[in-house]
Amino acid sequence: MTKTLLPAGCLVFQLIFALSADANDLEAFVKFPSRASLVRTRNAQGAENIAWLETVGGVTNVWLASEEDAWRALQVTHFDVDDASDISNLQFLPDVRGRELLLLFVRKPHSDTNPYHYASPSAAPSGTFVAGAAGGALQISHEGAASVSPDGLALLIVRDATACPVTHPALCVGVTSSVWAQPIVLPTVGSPLQQGDMEATFLFGVKQGSISGLTWRPSPTPVNPATDLSVIAFANDRGDHGFVGIFQYAGSGAPSPSTQRVTWVSPSVDTDSQPVWSPDGARLAWMRLRVPPADDGFSPNDGNEGNRGPDFGIMVVDVVVAPSLDGEGDGHAMAPLKIFNSRQVFLDETYGLSSFGYGSRPLSWVGSRHLLFSTEALSGWLHAAVVHVEPSPPPPSPSARRPAVRFAVKELRTGSCEDRAWAVGPPILVGSPATQHAWVYLASNCQCLDSRGVERVLVRLPSEGPGDGSVTVVRVETLVVADAYTVSGMSDQGDGMVVGPSHFTFLQSTWNSPVAVKVKKSSSNTTDTGSWSALGAPSFVLKAASSPPVSPKYPTITVTNDTISSPVFKPSLFAQPVPIEFPSADGKFTLHGQLFMPPEAHQASAQNATFPGVVYTHGGSERQVFAAFHYSGVYAQQYAVNQWLAAHGLVVLSVNYRSGVGFGPAFRLCADCMWHGGAEYPDVRQAAILLGNRTRLLASMAAPPASWVAEEVPPVDPARIGIWGISYGGLNALQAVTRNSDLFAASVSIAGIFNWVSQSRYVTDTGLTRTDGVRSPVFSGQGLGFHSLRSGPEPHLAGPQWLAHVQRNLKVMWESSPVAHASGIRSPLLLIQGDADEEVDFQELVGVVRALRAQGKRAAEKPCDGLESSCATENDLEVMVFPDEAHGLATYEHQLESLKATLEFFQKHLISSTKRNRLQKNRASRRIE
Repeated sequence: MTKTLLPAGCLVFQLIFALSADANDLEAFVKFPSRASLVRTRNAQGAENIAWLETVGGVTNVWLASEEDAWRALQVTHFDVDDASDISNLQFLPDVRGRELLLLFVRKPHSDTNPYHYASPSAAPSGTFVAGAAGGALQISHEGAASVSPDGLALLIVRDATACPVTHPALCVGVTSSVWAQPIVLPTVGSPLQQGDMEATFLFGVKQGSISGLTWRPSPTPVNPATDLSVIAFANDRGDHGFVGIFQYAGSGAPSPSTQRVTWVSPSVDTDSQPVWSPDGARLAWMRLRVPPADDGFSPNDGNEGNRGPDFGIMVVDVVVAPSLDGEGDGHAMAPLKIFNSRQVFLDETYGLSSFGYGSRPLSWVGSRHLLFSTEALSGWLHAAVVHVEPSPPPPSPSARRPAVRFAVKELRTGSCEDRAWAVGPPILVGSPATQHAWVYLASNCQCLDSRGVERVLVRLPSEGPGDGSVTVVRVETLVVADAYTVSGMSDQGDGMVVGPSHFTFLQSTWNSPVAVKVKKSSSNTTDTGSWSALGAPSFVLKAASSPPVSPKYPTITVTNDTISSPVFKPSLFAQPVPIEFPSADGKFTLHGQLFMPPEAHQASAQNATFPGVVYTHGGSERQVFAAFHYSGVYAQQYAVNQWLAAHGLVVLSVNYRSGVGFGPAFRLCADCMWHGGAEYPDVRQAAILLGNRTRLLASMAAPPASWVAEEVPPVDPARIGIWGISYGGLNALQAVTRNSDLFAASVSIAGIFNWVSQSRYVTDTGLTRTDGVRSPVFSGQGLGFHSLRSGPEPHLAGPQWLAHVQRNLKVMWESSPVAHASGIRSPLLLIQGDADEEVDFQELVGVVRALRAQGKRAAEKPCDGLESSCATENDLEVMVFPDEAHGLATYEHQLESLKATLEFFQKHLISSTKRNRLQKNRASRRIE
């Protein structure tokens, strides 16, 4: 059934109701292809090639498409067993010797889990692999490559202290993390690839913390690997501080003390990370996460703003490598490395570093003298900005004081919206004398807060010489139009868009189509606005004075095919959700959600029937969910589950509660949220109240409801409303059943937090993380979410007031937790978790069981809290435990098992047997019709 709603705001849609064909088939909803990790290259003939990762039923494979082959999608690898493994680090190998186009990737087990209980770790293929268009995957190392050399001749492998080879034990003495180089032996076209590991050579190690972020210095001239200097930047996280270092060694042979050196770059008490070289190799930039200032117990980064990250600076140094600079070096043994002019080019002390809620790249070069990053400090909303890394000339001043050094910074646009991801196009030279320009591609919700569209911004980079170095925004254009039912340009790791000289490739999902790979031919001409198809929409111009409409000159090509990738998936079973907007209970925010209605909804008025309802809350909490498939595979599955629950007769309301992303820093950094008061939970409660009030629900529809819409929205029985969620959503589900069992008749919590105090101790008492064994930051300034909570003071607070600080922190964390209200549980509860959960301690689930067991003993003596009805006991609790499983469950088989249990639980407690039989009868009659 299809009916059309008139446009309203960012909404232009048809309300489409699902077919009621076999809704009992869970896999028809959740076995869809999930795609991510776009990469691109041009082959020797100049043709564009793209690759991506595609996951179906828990199994991930590599796919490839080429301009030469009319963008036909080709499956490159053929893994067919869900062994709880992930694929990462997908990249094209450099085409430097005329060999065939090859892809490199790393496959390894998810976290440290072993959900299938393999007797040996080697039971699942893991390590570094190479694959070509001919198909198949050749394992070239049993370890995961952290980086590939620019010439494609070597892998860099990071090993912790437990992975030291038995042949070189002395190299690992006192070393916590080390880097090794392994040759890649890949012949030219026509010759077979070589199987197995080559022996790796030790390069360097550190005695504290872990190594990450390995990046090779670009060389402006061709490199001779036998003689030339290799320069590698890296980050060394040491827990409460961290450094950026540069390692250099000459030649491709085994390094020796005379041919290698590690130099620490501008070390400080802060945490340095994410080093990135300028394209010409003359500068190195990195992020500096700053230690918070001293205060009276709750630092600014750990006060009433649970999601506030640390203050951050952007650092830059100049780097010169010369064969015989200042008479030193002989061009081979050790060319001197000159690092100078360290400077901070930007500082954000306003809102701190956002974790982005998936999807953003924190630091990128635009040319070799400008850096692209995102900040909320300039306009109060998260936007892309460009900073010139050379100081601006000081303004004239009669004062004798030395003027402060200034660096020109410019937001690419303003507005009450957020830039969530970006990609930088190749440089463009325009005019005479030539002026460098660049296109910056932004995935944002600036067209529609409830979605993601893609715009591109043309920036002109100033020439060297007089001036402050500010970029000029020439034009802003809409590339991919957004409405409430499309999400474009996004991916978990910020790789949802790639840009080449001739093509723009992006990921896009809709309400009934999971993430697809799409290609659009482009032109780098700065005046050719007609080179992009934008579905006939006008240009999206914010700062440019005017711009002509974008004509559909080049169509968008959908590369992927869901039917081929997963024949089981049935998008015809999906119903179009309805966007909802409603005020929070305290009136501070407008909350956004999505309403999923059952196929039988249109029969409700005629039969005077009511439906059970369910509130869904996402995890994170720095997330945003949509009326479309999410770009993250995890949340895409939860979207499909909401569709599945609706197909079984449940009206589902998904809510974006405060402390999430997409709606500005006041929403994300809400006062008294998370472990500082749980102020986000009332938004969840408000969603349940709205769901049970049909009149208010109709009034909350983002588009004005016509008379027929009112007929289609079913009344929900307020006595039969449940809630479900995973991770932070599981926490909300526990908050609901402990605080408001009068409102929530059933609750499903998957890997939810029960007690913020014990969850804090999960990491901070030992100073170790569960995932890598490396010392984890325990002070709040790192902004590492659950793993940075503290119940004790930071070092500068270890004085006479220490105990008062601890008591205050513990009291707030306790009162913000479901455990503080456990005596209020009077509704049935289903708990699901893996006991190898790397994010939420398994003891959180144990704590719920212990609380209900204690209440079971008290219930025989008197009602809970003086209420007429007794509180819940263990008899009202169902528990599913998955041995050796990860957070959210790593294997598809276990995910299906938990989801089926969720529906059965809601059927038991929200849908009576009479109601369930009538729903099944209605489905059968509609199939006959």
